[in-house]
Amino acid sequence: MLVRALASDTRFSPPRPLLHFDEVVVEPPPHQRPHPPLWLAASSDRSITACARRGFNLLLDQFASPQQIAERIALYRREREAAGHAFDPMRVAVARNVFVAQDAAEKDEAAKRQTRVHERLLSLSRARKAGRGRIFSATPIRSAMPIR
Repeated sequence: MLVRALASDTRFSPPRPLLHFDEVVVEPPPHQRPHPPLWLAASSDRSITACARRGFNLLLDQFASPQQIAERIALYRREREAAGHAFDPMRVAVARNVFVAQDAAEKDEAAKRQTRVHERLLSLSRARKAGRGRIFSATPIRSAMPIR
């Protein structure tokens, strides 16, 4: 619905069982046509494939190894090209944590804090995969970097 709303110059009503909104309109209308670039956070083969086929930009997670990141970018590239979209490495962003510390003690504390956060996120992820609860989290800021 978001893509349709951004690309539409007129009001529309989505199909009924999915949503219950009438005459959706985006104000002000986007300047970029058909719509602004859309970024999708994805890490599974299925979500990366869907992202590529729809022509969306790809946000990769901060926990994957460099080898996994390379495999995911290769999948994204293959699926984009198979769907008739050109591959542009600037359409891929990878999240990574960066810490700047004043001294060794501050660096050590930041590393410990990040380890706790990482362990908590992995714990939530494992619980989610096992069907034990929902995960709600804010999306971290990501920046694009060239992929060669």
